[in-house]
Amino acid sequence: MTSEQFLRNVLEKYTHKFVFRRHLCAPFDDVTFYATTEGGLKFIKPNLTNLDPILFNLASK
Repeated sequence: MTSEQFLRNVLEKYTHKFVFRRHLCAPFDDVTFYATTEGGLKFIKPNLTNLDPILFNLASK
């Protein structure tokens, strides 16, 4: 296990009970969603610009 994998596992384990209120980027900046690390650490990153094309597609519907 690399140090990056170890850090990721530790972060996921100790932050899974936290819920983060997030906003998508333009043109969906009025969309609010709640994310936990159980959905993946990518959802708690500060910049969601290149987050997930599927999520942006769902938000546009």
